[in-house]
Amino acid sequence: MSDRDVLDALSGMQAAAEDIDAILDAARDSRGEVDPMLVDVERIERHREQYRIALDYFLESYRG
Repeated sequence: MSDRDVLDALSGMQAAAEDIDAILDAARDSRGEVDPMLVDVERIERHREQYRIALDYFLESYRG
């Protein structure tokens, strides 16, 4: 496993996590609490899938 593989996988996980945080921040109400009615669940699911793919790549590369 090369250092580049590790960095690519970690970068993918970080990007997905930051995107999920941004989605949740956009769904906050005036009190700063997440309003479930404003959460874009489909976008979160897409980013969760991207995170899972990057994590699988990291684990596979790490073991290899």
